[in-house]
Amino acid sequence: MATRLLLSLLRGGNKGARIAQACRRETALFEILVQEKGWADFKTLADVFIQQVVKHELECQFPGIGSRVYGEENNEFTNKLGETITVEVKQNEEETRKLLSHVLDGNQNAARLLAECAHTSIDEASLDEASLKKLQDCELNVDELGIWIDPIGIFTCFYAIFYKINSKDLALSCCTQFVNFHHFSFLIDATSQYVKGIDNAIPNKHGIYTRGLECVTVLIGAYDILTGIPVMGVVFQPFYRKISNSVWEPRHLWGVVYNDFSLNNFESTFKMNQAKRHGDETFLVVGSGNDSSTRHLLADKSSLKLVLAAGAGYKCLCVVEGLADAFLYHDDSCYKWDTCATHALLRCVDGGMACLRDALQDKSIDLTKHEVKYNKASNSSWCNAGGILAYTSSEHSLACVDSLSKVLRC
Repeated sequence: MATRLLLSLLRGGNKGARIAQACRRETALFEILVQEKGWADFKTLADVFIQQVVKHELECQFPGIGSRVYGEENNEFTNKLGETITVEVKQNEEETRKLLSHVLDGNQNAARLLAECAHTSIDEASLDEASLKKLQDCELNVDELGIWIDPIGIFTCFYAIFYKINSKDLALSCCTQFVNFHHFSFLIDATSQYVKGIDNAIPNKHGIYTRGLECVTVLIGAYDILTGIPVMGVVFQPFYRKISNSVWEPRHLWGVVYNDFSLNNFESTFKMNQAKRHGDETFLVVGSGNDSSTRHLLADKSSLKLVLAAGAGYKCLCVVEGLADAFLYHDDSCYKWDTCATHALLRCVDGGMACLRDALQDKSIDLTKHEVKYNKASNSSWCNAGGILAYTSSEHSLACVDSLSKVLRC
């Protein structure tokens, strides 16, 4: 059953990545996929649709699991006529196209493109024979699992504020000028990178992208509904490597960790990146530009270098791959859908993600006692209240956590 679930997540994530690519590649398509959502951010139909595509893939394999699939987005979308429509994947491409056409005010071409992405049969992202054989030993019970999905990410409040101008182009221009003027270009998060389409970003000397389409992720995580512990994660980067002007090579990372079973497709990369940093006396802490507490605490710490990057999913991914030693975030604005998938991957390399506040209150600094749980809300919200600290079992990461704990307790 673990094999079927992983293949379903990979298939859904792969389709999600293709939708994200199509929306960026087809300018005319992308222009109509923007819908405002509240004062703090706005959502796109792509977000909603990707979430529904993944849900549909899972429901086809495991009837009833759809009621335990959660995410940031609800599946209601309002068209220009003011009609509120429930977005979902229908049983066939033609029915889905008709529904999307209604959402998109009769735009048949856009509806067709999206429906094709959802219904075109594709091979699952590769699982080698050895992995397929090993997965047979994993006794996961899908009936005891819930799923968190983050289709593309969240938008910054800065973009949303300027979006009130009612011009997407002017909003992007004003937002960019504002953050650049204040040297806060790092405040643009992963979905904003997706909207702006920054496709010429260059990684820093540590191999970490601070901005750009490379920071965009599609995140799908499965967790035990009884314990709240993540047990399976799939992460897609739709824009991993640029091949030509409009063509990008995607990639994916996956991991399964349940009881004594652990298997993933990235451990060799993790070990390679750790080996490259052997002897490096500087600890790399990836963080968010709008986390002023972290910036202030690490501002004058020579051994703790703060690297700013976009998107919670991508920042966690940097730790998963061994590019960074820890991901630190103080605020309560990071949510379960942002971290479930990468938390599972961290557990595959004997790492984890702890509630920062609880870990600091524990003098023993046993992070395993304060793992983030995904089955309980915090004050009626699904935020990771108290902040988070992501880490691995590497010597460098554990030493970094030790140094961070001393700084944070001061």
